[in-house]
Amino acid sequence: MNNKENQKVKLSSILGVLALSLVLLLMLSLPASAPWNESKALRARQKAEILGYQLVQLYQENLKGPTDSLKNTRSIASVDTDLVEFKPEGLMGLDPWGQPYRYIIQKSEKDQVRVVIWSMGPNQKDDSEESTNKKLFSPKSDDIQIVLNLPVGPDTP
Repeated sequence: MNNKENQKVKLSSILGVLALSLVLLLMLSLPASAPWNESKALRARQKAEILGYQLVQLYQENLKGPTDSLKNTRSIASVDTDLVEFKPEGLMGLDPWGQPYRYIIQKSEKDQVRVVIWSMGPNQKDDSEESTNKKLFSPKSDDIQIVLNLPVGPDTP
């Protein structure tokens, strides 16, 4: 009989274990959510920078145009050797929230190009405001913006 009495589980024991489990779960999940949002913002910034450098490469290739050696060589018939029209502003890639990055490429100085690329952030609204001189943007709210001033020209690697 003593064995049966020891095997009974009290309701207060079950409630205590559940309460401790919930507290532990809350303690683990709350601190983890803040870095997750920060890591998305960091990933968005890093990807925007990579896309900015890719845009400068595309811009540079567009400036060079197709070379004569490419025009005179034989290639597969289904491959188009013409360059696609390069637009100085538009959309490219996707940010961590599933929205496209927006970009603008401007010639800033001799042999220099300025690339502004931004993500609309978690709220998926374009909060950045274009200033009056059309060369400066100011990110607002949760928008993430990268500005690159890079050299372009024949001697740039």
